[in-house]
Amino acid sequence: MLILIIGVLLTIAYSRTFEIPVFFPDSYSQAAKEEARLRHEISDLLRDLRAAKLRCPGYPCGSQDAPQEVPSPETPPAGSQKAVPLQERQIKAPIVFILDTSRSMATPLSMPPDQSKRFWNNYRNGDPVAKREAEKLFLYPDPDRRMLHAKRLLLQLVKRVPEANAVGLIRFAKKCPRLIETWADSPAERQAFLRTIEKSRLMGGTPLSAGIAKAALMIERIGGKGVILIISDGDETCLGNPCETAKQIHSKLPEVVINFVRMGGQSPQVDCITQETGGRSFGADSPKELECAMLRAAGVLKKDEPCQ
Repeated sequence: MLILIIGVLLTIAYSRTFEIPVFFPDSYSQAAKEEARLRHEISDLLRDLRAAKLRCPGYPCGSQDAPQEVPSPETPPAGSQKAVPLQERQIKAPIVFILDTSRSMATPLSMPPDQSKRFWNNYRNGDPVAKREAEKLFLYPDPDRRMLHAKRLLLQLVKRVPEANAVGLIRFAKKCPRLIETWADSPAERQAFLRTIEKSRLMGGTPLSAGIAKAALMIERIGGKGVILIISDGDETCLGNPCETAKQIHSKLPEVVINFVRMGGQSPQVDCITQETGGRSFGADSPKELECAMLRAAGVLKKDEPCQ
């Protein structure tokens, strides 16, 4: 009996010394309630933090509806007399890339635009010679393939987006007008996002209208302000009307700009898409031209700044 009493007294002393609610049921209940309350508060804080990050990726918000203005990546910081070196510049605005994965992206970048257009028109019309040549392009990738250059430079561009900022990618699926959407809004998701670009392969047509509509929805999730950057070599081939879609996007989201990097020559459709939203189009028929065009379209290079 004496041993039992001593054991009880030691237990009480231990619990008081280390402030651990041991032995008494009421103490257990109070501790459990306190733990539940703290877990609930932490859950609320994490939820609020994620909502704020989606609304204002990479910089603070002044309101619940839209992000504050931030300095352009092509403008030196206030009070600085020295421009930021090109290799250190980042893409600050929310951005969604549309990567053309249609089969024509197998074409060598160096192929003259007129020749490329004639070749793919013959392919679509069932010309047997064009079909044989196209199969060779699909089976034996040319090192100068448009798709290879686009993926390499897109990977470099994405690395300029701060990891805290959301970034989106849209690719064309096998059947018109299906799309493949990828989204990364945290550093943990960025590596998977980059691997998705690396693994992108050729398939299907060119549903530009559906692509820019989906990209606008992605930007709307994070405040309705940002850039859609299209990297493509062709016009709409899935019966959509990208010019009308761009017009509708501008009426609903006036702070969304569509820029277009076009390989294989310009077209009236490209100009229409960009002009409807106050964007710009850039032609590219060599790896260097493509690199400069993508840097300008993403806002890394100023309009008249030389590309070295």
